[in-house]
Amino acid sequence: LQHTALWAKKGRDKLKHTFVLDSGTNINAVSDRSSFIPATIETCSVAIHTGNGHDTATQKGQVFVVDDRTNRYVLFNEVYYLAKFKVAMISLNQCLT
Repeated sequence: LQHTALWAKKGRDKLKHTFVLDSGTNINAVSDRSSFIPATIETCSVAIHTGNGHDTATQKGQVFVVDDRTNRYVLFNEVYYLAKFKVAMISLNQCLT
């Protein structure tokens, strides 16, 4: 499990979030709807298996992220909204494929 601090961009404002870069997950997830690019939000109902059982993602969309150490920008396409999560998760496996 690796951790990194990234910035989620919303319009021109930067909102600081902590993302967990996780090699054990196969999804990207956020618990803050403001992380999404507004025009990309879609309603969904996807069962997600978590370390604490199950949850249901009710929305998905795109999140635009900039690494605060390198200033490099990344667009994550299929990011699920999970209200109970405490931090945002990025799948290392999806980043490498």
